[in-house]
Amino acid sequence: MPGWKVLRSRLSEIEMRCIRLGFTTGVVLSFLQAEVSSEPLRLLSAGLTNIFQVIQMIVNLAVILTVNQNLQIIDIGLSDTQFSPTAILMYRKQQAYFRFRAAFYLMFLRPTIVAWLHLTVLRGNTEWLVFGLSQVLALVVYLLLLDGLRPTTDKRGLMKLWRSEVRSRSRSPRPAGLEAPAAAGTNLGAQTEPTEEAAIPELATPYVEF
Repeated sequence: MPGWKVLRSRLSEIEMRCIRLGFTTGVVLSFLQAEVSSEPLRLLSAGLTNIFQVIQMIVNLAVILTVNQNLQIIDIGLSDTQFSPTAILMYRKQQAYFRFRAAFYLMFLRPTIVAWLHLTVLRGNTEWLVFGLSQVLALVVYLLLLDGLRPTTDKRGLMKLWRSEVRSRSRSPRPAGLEAPAAAGTNLGAQTEPTEEAAIPELATPYVEF
């Protein structure tokens, strides 16, 4: 539920209408299909099944288009953003989207792959092999989802790399003529070492805790 609250605040009114329409239509068709599953109404039940499959295909296409659009937005953001905690967060989101898209493609194409193999390659008494192949593909989908949702272990390494990059940039010598003028009454010969806090520049975006 917390995830849905975050997603709900980012959806437009048209997207919410499509979600309500798809959910309501799916529920109504499920009840109608259960009611007309008797023998005299088998033709009507087959028609409802076809309508349900069409709606499912439309929803799947909408998911694929949304994922591809989000990947394009993240790619544009990464190309326009310097190396920072925000860029690290966007990179991790991009990798999660890649894994989710691969799992969704496999889940979407799994029935087609199994049916094609059953009709062309696995002929004869190979029902057990078709069933086993279907289960293996489903297991691969679950593994891809678990790999995309598991906690990552490279967060500390990315943050250390970012901090070292910031320190190296801040400690690099300035070009001639860009030194700030010294204030009146200060000792020009005395130099102080910059602290670690001063070496890290102020970010335009709030710090993201990883």
